[in-house]
Amino acid sequence: MSVSRFIALTVFSFAFAGQISAQNLITNGGFESAGAGWSLQLQTGFLGTVTYPTTGAPEGTTYAHVNITQAPGTNPDSINWMAQLQFPQWTAVKNANYKLSFKAKSSATAMKVGLSRSAPSYAYVNGFNFTLTTTWQTYSCMFTSDTAGTGKLLLNFYVGAYVGTYDFDSVSLVQTGTTNPTNSLISNGGFELDGAGWGLYVQTDNGAAATMTYPSTGAPEGAKYASVNITASSDASQVQLQLPIFTAEANVMYVLTYKAKGAGSIKIVSQAPPDYTEKEAFYDDLTSSWQTFKQTFTSDVAGSGALRINFWLGLSTGTYDFDSVSVVKSTTSILKNATTGSQISGNFAIRNLEHGVAMSIPGQYAKGRFTVGAYSPEGRMISSISGSRESAGEVFLPMRGSRGTYFIRFTDANGTIVRKMCRM
Repeated sequence: MSVSRFIALTVFSFAFAGQISAQNLITNGGFESAGAGWSLQLQTGFLGTVTYPTTGAPEGTTYAHVNITQAPGTNPDSINWMAQLQFPQWTAVKNANYKLSFKAKSSATAMKVGLSRSAPSYAYVNGFNFTLTTTWQTYSCMFTSDTAGTGKLLLNFYVGAYVGTYDFDSVSLVQTGTTNPTNSLISNGGFELDGAGWGLYVQTDNGAAATMTYPSTGAPEGAKYASVNITASSDASQVQLQLPIFTAEANVMYVLTYKAKGAGSIKIVSQAPPDYTEKEAFYDDLTSSWQTFKQTFTSDVAGSGALRINFWLGLSTGTYDFDSVSVVKSTTSILKNATTGSQISGNFAIRNLEHGVAMSIPGQYAKGRFTVGAYSPEGRMISSISGSRESAGEVFLPMRGSRGTYFIRFTDANGTIVRKMCRM
């Protein structure tokens, strides 16, 4: 997939009413006490200093001035973390949403906010990239904490990508609420903080054109929603509304729920970096009225951002509106081979018929006793049949009047399971 333009929606997001008076969890965020609580960490081979000038601050009297004079390496993404201006410790609340905002300017063009675990692992959790300018600007991003406690999540400015100066002031971290639902893995699913954490990808080199706004009237829930207006596109992938990054687990199902209305059909796709291979995809038909949609994705990878879920909107031009987006870990387990524990796919073909589904079972499971069941993403059985067979052929599972996404599970006499997702 060619990358032509990515609109970074983590920048220039302004506070809404009710958030203005929220408590700043970062002590000395304005550097009025110079570097109290802050520290500059440099890996071997890096050279730099941090000072606290008392003239030229955008607010107050003091700001932090980081000067990186040596940054060895040719790949900015691989070395940016090796020079960090580290925040004072703060107390996290599990499943709480946080908005980080700060003022910055730089002689370099790129900087990253990194989120990591505390000692001893210091494992990377999440990150947000920013394009800086030589004049003071306000930037922000939003994330959800999956842990609790003082110093359990560490925030740092990654400034190791390039030699240059990086200036910071007015650093603020506030809790904006809790995830809704509280077990949602993505932040800002209701767009109450505009596009913080989201991304709008537009393939301008292929002629696509689209913009995104956040109307404050007409939302089905809360005060705001996201509205994408597509004026030119010829393929679904050319305009993508990309969900905030979340931490995935391997062999786990995730339920995406959202409200939407729009000009026509959209494609919802799960992808895995670094080449963003398409893993699963579903189509939903939007209308001019708000509707609630639900799709279930299976992850075979683990890590922050290891599984990305995106709305592909480029099938036709028009306006597409979204609100109340959540990603929740399903309580339904991935079906596995009973003896080896490995997931089985096999040549398990499914055809939708008027009153059910016809299944062509893989040859190695074609004979003997069998059981077939259809389950909702939440694990509730919808329909099942069982019997005995002597040869390969289709098996019909009645599902009269059932519409939606289901998991079809075939079990042979040895307890070996073959599974597949279908949409009716």
